[in-house]
Parts: sequence; C-alpha cells; structure tokens
Amino acid sequence: MSAAEVIRRELPAVLPGLLLAVTLATLPYGWRGQCSWIADYDELAFYLPVGAKAYREHPWRLADPATGGPTYYQPLSVVPGIVLLRVLGGSPWSLGLAWRLWGGIAAALLWYAALRWKLRPWAAAWATLLVLCDPGVLQGQLGYALLKTGVRHLSGADLGPTPTAASLPQWRIWNPLLSWPWWLAFLLLASRAAEQPSRGRILAAGTSCGLLFHIYFYFWTTAVAGLLLACLADRHRAVTYVKILGLGLLLGLPALAGAVQFRQQYGADWLLRTDKFLPVPRGSELLLPRLSLLLVAAAWVWVWRRGREVRFLACLATAALLLLHHTLLTGLQIENFHWNFALGPALSLLVIFLLADLANCFPLVQRWGGTLAKSGITAAVLLALVLWARACSLLPENQHIQQVTQDYHFQRANCALPAGGTVAGDPDFQYLAAIDAGLRPLAGYTAVLSPIREAELSERLALNACLLGQSRAQFEAEQREQLARNRWGAEARSAAVRAQRLAERLAAWEAVNADLAGAVRRYDVRLVARPPGAPEQPPSPEWVLLARGPRWTLYVRRE
Repeated sequence: MSAAEVIRRELPAVLPGLLLAVTLATLPYGWRGQCSWIADYDELAFYLPVGAKAYREHPWRLADPATGGPTYYQPLSVVPGIVLLRVLGGSPWSLGLAWRLWGGIAAALLWYAALRWKLRPWAAAWATLLVLCDPGVLQGQLGYALLKTGVRHLSGADLGPTPTAASLPQWRIWNPLLSWPWWLAFLLLASRAAEQPSRGRILAAGTSCGLLFHIYFYFWTTAVAGLLLACLADRHRAVTYVKILGLGLLLGLPALAGAVQFRQQYGADWLLRTDKFLPVPRGSELLLPRLSLLLVAAAWVWVWRRGREVRFLACLATAALLLLHHTLLTGLQIENFHWNFALGPALSLLVIFLLADLANCFPLVQRWGGTLAKSGITAAVLLALVLWARACSLLPENQHIQQVTQDYHFQRANCALPAGGTVAGDPDFQYLAAIDAGLRPLAGYTAVLSPIREAELSERLALNACLLGQSRAQFEAEQREQLARNRWGAEARSAAVRAQRLAERLAAWEAVNADLAGAVRRYDVRLVARPPGAPEQPPSPEWVLLARGPRWTLYVRRE
C-alpha cells in the first residue's frame, strides 16, 4: 500500500485527535483572547527565559537564564516549538503557545500510531481522545483520575496551585508534553521490533532509544531497565532487546558524557537543592500508586495468557514502577515521581489493549461495549474541556502570573530596559524581564534552579535583599520563612540544615552590605525593580530612577 493510500485511509481517524489537541493547546489563550498565557512558575521563571534566549539567538544553544552559561537541559525536545514560532513569526511571549501546539499535535499523532498498532482506526481514534484529556494517563489510571478530578472541581475543594496540577498534568510544559512524543515513538518502535524483528525495525528502535538520552533522564533510565527486564521475561527475543539497547547506549553516550562533565564542573549543590541524587533514609519516601500496581499485575496475567506480543510494554511499565521505588536500594531521592511520566503511557496502552481483547472475547461486551465506550469518552472529553477551562482561569497563582504579566507590559511600554546584564529586585519582574529583554535574573526561583553552588545562591539572595532596601532583620525573617516552606533539599528535611543555611545567608548579607558596589559589579546588576512598600531612595548614588509605575519602581545603574 502506497503512502498516499495509507494517509487517505488513516486521516479521517487521525483528525479528531488532532482537533482535540489543538483545542486543548489553544483553549487558555482563546479564553483570555491573547497569545500570551503562562501556566506556572516553572514556565515563568525558567522554561520561557531559556526558550526566549534560544529563540533570539540559536535554537540549539540552550543557556541558563541566571548565569548565561550552560544548562543541564537538552535542546532536542524544545527546539521544534522554537523553530515553529520562528516560522510563524511572533515574540517570545507566544513561545508557550508554540510549544503547546507542537507538543499537542505530536502527542496526538504518536498516541494514535501507538494505539493503531493493535486497534482498528476508529477504535484508536476514540482511545486517542481519551488519553489526551484524561489526567489518569499519567499513571495509567484511565477514568478513575478524571472522575476524582471532576468531583474535586465541582465540590469546591482546593484544586492545586497550577492548571496542569489541577486538571491536565499531561499538558505540563516542558515535561511531559514535549517529551512524550519521543517516548511514545520508542514504545511503538521497540514493541514492533520485538514482535517482528528485522534489521530496519531494530535500527529504528535503537535510534529511538538513543534519542531518549538527549530528551529526559527518566525516560532513558526506564528504557534501559525495561530492555534488561525484557531480556529475562522474553528470552527468545533477548538478542533483539540487546541490539536495541546496544545501539541506544552508543547513541546516548555523548549525552551521558556531557552530563558527567557538567556535574564535575558545576558540583552537586544545584542537584541536591532540587531533590536530585539527594541521600534520604531507605524506604522513607516511597510512592505507592496502589491502583497502578494492581493494573500492572492484571496486565501481566493477561500478557502471559493472551497478549504475549505486548510483553515488552509490560516490562517497561514494571521497570517504571521499580524505579519509582529505587530508594529502597539506592537511598537516593531523584524527584522519583517523574518516573510516572514513563509509567503512564506504557500502562495506559496495556490497559486499553487488554480491554479491547476482553471485548473481542465476549460477543455481548463487543456489541454494547463500543457504544458505552464512545459515550463515556465523549463525556470525558466534555468534562475535561470544562475542567481545563476552569483551571486555566480560576487558580489564584495563575491569576497572579497573568496580572503581573499585564502590569509588566503596561510599564514596559513607557521605558527602555538595559540591553544586557542582570536584573534584581522583585522576582516576578526579574522573570518577565528575562523573557522580554534577555536580562539575567539575580535571584528568585530562576537562581534556585541554576547550576550554582549554595555559597553563590546565598550571595545572590543577600545582594537582591540589599538592593531592595531590606534590613538585616527583614532579610532574616524572609529567609527563615522561605526555608520553612521549602519542599526540596536537605533543608526541607532537617531543622539543623535549615539553621545552617540561614546562618550562611546572614553571613552573606553582612559581606554584601559591607561592599555593595563590589557585589553589584561582580554580578553586573544594571536594573532594580522595587515593589510598593520598598524604600523610595535609590540603593546608592550610582543608581538613578528609570520609571515609576503602580507595581514597580525601576532604578538603572549609571555606566
């Protein structure tokens, strides 16, 4: 069958998923009537500043927004959206829309392709609609999580801080939305190679495996563990799995070498600060998705009896579950919940294929099951659209981000920002100026995520406080509160570490306050944004008033 014939046959079934993906991607923007919408502080403080810099300079060269130096993120998953925006034209403020469009369309196509492997075209089309809009796909718990989310929304309970946390976690930027298409491609290509090995299929699967090393740590670790597990559980195909793994490791070696070199150069402070390779007591922070465990067990029973051709999917789902609980062996916390991003697609495919097989076994189920499934998926899509719209418009944190963005545009229209250097002051202004003008944020969430040592972070926080006009007592109170609220690192788990960190930051404040001009020059701070309530006078004589607005008073340093 020619490519044109395949497209004509499959296109009608592909279109509903593409339409839903575009609808979900653009809904937050259409709801607000503008091309700029920022979901959460991960996007505001880090992802958009990184992407905006790459958009202005070179798509393949991602740089840390706080330091201007290398970042530990790989560009492969984010470059397509940047290129798409360049082709369509627009500003960095539209980058989130470009990413969501690209990720949504790619995910819809790859979900359909993966489901089409075992399902008929329209069955795959209906299942694609479900996985695009059901939050349960994150852990393979289709239906259950959507109902739970709907009850929480309608009951007026706390919905969570961000729209994706409250409604559609699979639509989070960057991960998993931009990385899932690559993971789905690996699931499909490796499964097909295991089903009917050939040189071409093994080459495609091995290449896909190798690309995962350039996409996401949690995917390539699951792929490696799943392939090794498959060698034990499916021994007559072990040679195929070894070939896929060997080619994947070969292609992934540059990424592994780069990661090792990056860690040697920048140390481990930035990793430990965000719960990456942080030593914790074994068994103290286990994740136990009981329903997912039961579903994996049920899938294995089915795989051994009737579904041996999808045994590799079961191995991947099992590998992801094991990695979720690797702390039992390693005693390390690596933000373990991220392995759900690998578990979800593999287990969701298994569950859907299992249900389809059951329907084929029982004529009565086959007769009425299709109608019930279509009705349920239609209701799920409608419910997801309502919940997504509510989450994108009602959450206080998201509303705050939209308001400060609007205030920034209003104030930015009346003043010209410096062409380079570092911006200090109110963290929200720092993040927005990084997106808009490429300035480097001095402190805030951006600095926390940057590959800098704790001593530098303390100095940055102290310098920012001094430029805001905070006294030592105010700085101490602020840092004490922030450390108490911290969710990451050793300080989130130990009062002694919090006390040590506070002492380090107070010592940094003393040093910076004694030589403010030297610290300003060291970090090349050129702009300070003070919120209402901050002192009216400039930080020092070398600073002059640039603009005064309802939310910020801006001071620029004389050259």
